[in-house]
Amino acid sequence: MKEDIFNKMKNDLMKMLDLEFNSLISTENDKKDILIIKNILHQYTFSNRLQQKGRLSRTIIDSLNLSYQLGDLFIKFDQNIS
Repeated sequence: MKEDIFNKMKNDLMKMLDLEFNSLISTENDKKDILIIKNILHQYTFSNRLQQKGRLSRTIIDSLNLSYQLGDLFIKFDQNIS
């Protein structure tokens, strides 16, 4: 994965989280989960991506209650890191 592709994908996911956070249908629990994911995603950089790989997926699967569509996007991003 090239750095520009990684950064674009990460930025697109961050924007999606912002939209989801600000949506009228997001509950307080949803917002808490979104902030947790945003914090973890913020820690992913191109230089540490291989060390971080899997962290998003484990957190989503083990600890959070995200919508299937949203969780699936982050798990796919995490899995595609190379």
